[in-house]
Amino acid sequence: MIKIILAALFVVTVLSPPAGAESIRMAGSGGMIPLMNDLAGAYMKKYPGEIIEVDQKSLGTVGGILAARDNAVDIGMTAKRLSRELKALKLKEFEIARVPVEFGVNRAVTVTNLTDRQICDLYAGRITNWRQLGSGDAPVALLSRPDTDSTYLAVAEGLGCFASNSKGDRVRVLLKSKEMADELARVSNAIGIVDSVVIAKSGGKIRPLALNGKKASPEAVARGNWPMVKEFTLVLGQRKSPAIRRFLQFIQSPQGKAIITKNDALPTTFKIDF
Repeated sequence: MIKIILAALFVVTVLSPPAGAESIRMAGSGGMIPLMNDLAGAYMKKYPGEIIEVDQKSLGTVGGILAARDNAVDIGMTAKRLSRELKALKLKEFEIARVPVEFGVNRAVTVTNLTDRQICDLYAGRITNWRQLGSGDAPVALLSRPDTDSTYLAVAEGLGCFASNSKGDRVRVLLKSKEMADELARVSNAIGIVDSVVIAKSGGKIRPLALNGKKASPEAVARGNWPMVKEFTLVLGQRKSPAIRRFLQFIQSPQGKAIITKNDALPTTFKIDF
C-alpha cells in the first residue's frame, strides 16, 4: 500500500506544471487529438517552461468552437472550417492541415481497392459478403459516423452516392473517432470511414483502401486528386497570449510541418494576425 501511494505521488509531481509556467488548454474534435498530442509534446520539449493541455475527451467539432467562444479553453479544435453562422462569432481560425478521409478496413480483409460504386453498393446492402469482392467468406460489418460529423460530411461531399446509401439498420453508427478506430482494429470483417491520421496511428491494424485505383496521400490532396478531405482548424477564444502565438509559429515551423506530414496529413500555411 505504501509503494502504491508513493508511486501516485510521483506521478502527480512529474505532471504538475513548473512554477510560473504558462498553460494552454485545448479541446474539441476527437479526430484531432492524436495529431495535437504529437504537436503539443514536441512543443513542450522545445519550450519546457510551457504546458499544453490537450483534453483527451472529444467535445466534437462544434463543441470545440463553442468552448473557445465561451473561453472554457484557449484553443478549440475543429475538423472543418467555420460555417457562415459560426463565422459571425468573430473567432480567429487557423487551418493547420488538410487531412485525407479514407475507407479503412480491418487488416484481415484482403481487398485493397474499391470503386466508388462498390463502396456505395456495400453501404446500400447490395454487396453483403467480402467474397463478392474477392476477399474471404465473411459478412461485411459496415461502420459509419453521424451525418453531422466532419468525417461523414467529407465522404458525403466527395462521394456523391454515399449519403443516400449509408443509412439503415445494416450500418452501425459510431459517435467518436476513437470508437471507429477501436472497432476497425477489433472487428475482422469491418469497413468504416476514418482519416489518414487514425490509420497512421493504428500500427497496421487498420488498412486504407485505394479508391478507383488511387491512394490517399498528402501529395494527392495538394494536387486536388483526392475527393474526401477534412480541414484541421484551430479556433482561438479571447485570450491571445505570446505562448499561443509561439505554439502557432511552432506548428508552421519545419519541425511542426514534419510532424503533420508524418501523420499522413498536408501541412498548410496560415497568417498569425495577432
